[in-house]
Amino acid sequence: MVIKGKAHITNTASKIFSLTVFILLVINITEGQTMNKALITKDDNNKEITIKSGDLIQIELETSGATGYTWHINNLDREYLDLISEGIKENTVEGKVGAPIVRYWQLKALKKGITELQMLYFRPWEGAGKSVEKFRIKLNIE
Repeated sequence: MVIKGKAHITNTASKIFSLTVFILLVINITEGQTMNKALITKDDNNKEITIKSGDLIQIELETSGATGYTWHINNLDREYLDLISEGIKENTVEGKVGAPIVRYWQLKALKKGITELQMLYFRPWEGAGKSVEKFRIKLNIE
């Protein structure tokens, strides 16, 4: 029984050591790199925003799920931006049928330059030509 205890302690110590080395490697790799995250909402429509290369931006826009209208990225400039993820935020208005839904998109700024991000609000079966609303921001990536 004592042997099993020593083996368990040795195995646990080995795991802790490996985890510590991994954390130190991650810290070393990312040292000097700062990544910011900018939250962009409908209030930022038609604004010019300055971010740094490597920064993340999260766009959050409300949509009315019951109508079929939803936001779509229009021609993402993949030279400057990479779509990391997109989804629907958990609804914070409990018990309210038909409450607005907040959709989000996380993008990463890839390199220095100027680009525009445009989003269109339309029903998928009607197409972008029948957009009822537009959202646009100009991004200065430093």
